[in-house]
Amino acid sequence: SIGSQQNVTTKLRRIRWKPEESVCVPTLAESVSGSDGDAGCLVHRFGDKWSYPGGITVPKKITCVSTDGRSFTQVVKGGDDPRSDAVSSQLFSVLRILLQSDVACRQRQLDMSTYRVIPLDPTSGLIEWVDNATSLGTVLGAGSGVDHESLRARYDPSGMPHKDSRRQIENASKKDVAQKVAALQLVWSKTQPVFRHFFLERSESPQEWFQMRLAYTRSVAASSMAGFIVGLGDRHTGNILIREDRERCGELVHIDLGMVFDQGRQLPIPEKVPFRLTREMIDAMGVAQTEGVMTRCSEETLRVMRENKQALLAIVDVVLHDPLSSWKEVSSKKAAAQGFEEEGGFSPDAKLVRRSVQDRLNGWDRGEMLGKKKDAT
Repeated sequence: SIGSQQNVTTKLRRIRWKPEESVCVPTLAESVSGSDGDAGCLVHRFGDKWSYPGGITVPKKITCVSTDGRSFTQVVKGGDDPRSDAVSSQLFSVLRILLQSDVACRQRQLDMSTYRVIPLDPTSGLIEWVDNATSLGTVLGAGSGVDHESLRARYDPSGMPHKDSRRQIENASKKDVAQKVAALQLVWSKTQPVFRHFFLERSESPQEWFQMRLAYTRSVAASSMAGFIVGLGDRHTGNILIREDRERCGELVHIDLGMVFDQGRQLPIPEKVPFRLTREMIDAMGVAQTEGVMTRCSEETLRVMRENKQALLAIVDVVLHDPLSSWKEVSSKKAAAQGFEEEGGFSPDAKLVRRSVQDRLNGWDRGEMLGKKKDAT
């Protein structure tokens, strides 16, 4: 069950590395904390217990103890190709450097919270655990059970429970558009946004509340634009964390970056939205909502990405030379069926991915110019 403690294997428990034989803690450098790490922080041993944090691939949460006595929580994940996570994480890390190097973005304190992903082989990897952060689902009360500590349970107790809202949407998923809209409007009429209370509960002064809300809005803008460019999907409330530490409270951290490069469009129910921006997320931005800070920060983020598109495309080029395992399984069949040839050893899927990212950086999405205002008739 989620959170339950289990004993690690005897072999792992007995490992004791000497400083001259050890390696640096792999998840330390470029961590979500923003530090550059310490080259002298080496792996000494691993903790005696592991736990299950949740997920269909059954990942394991372990503790790595360094030679200087510090503990680093890590997640060992198998059964899935970690390179898509790694490419997205590297792209976010490069974007973070670009934002910090740009004058206008630095004035707005635009930043990207990232974490380390270390692929071990095509089906397993080591991932940095994000401390002092909680998923939006836990904060809002979007779990399978009833969380009496969630914002919805305390600020909208008479509203429709999450499980009933989910059932309404699922029942309408295979119906026509009008019935889907009617189901959504029904859920909206019986629930009220509550996310704005997150900052009110964690601030001790009006200035602190304002800074938290501002950091949140800026984070939503930067991460949404980055996710749109790379085609990041599977953005449910369990895969978006919000930081709760005093220094960076309100900033978002996107995790589980495996469904990237528009793979969400291939699902039985395709993901067509460019990024997650629900009324709960807008509610936390204040009375201006998406106007003002959100819009301006989104524009600045896109500008920086377009001005440095070659640096970002260089990371995407990795999948050209080493396609993801899920692509390799079907690339030959799709190439034959669609009349493509794998020129230069490149997968047709990889070539289409690069073109899609390049088009978005140039201001186009699926053949449509972005930001073009339609004439009123």
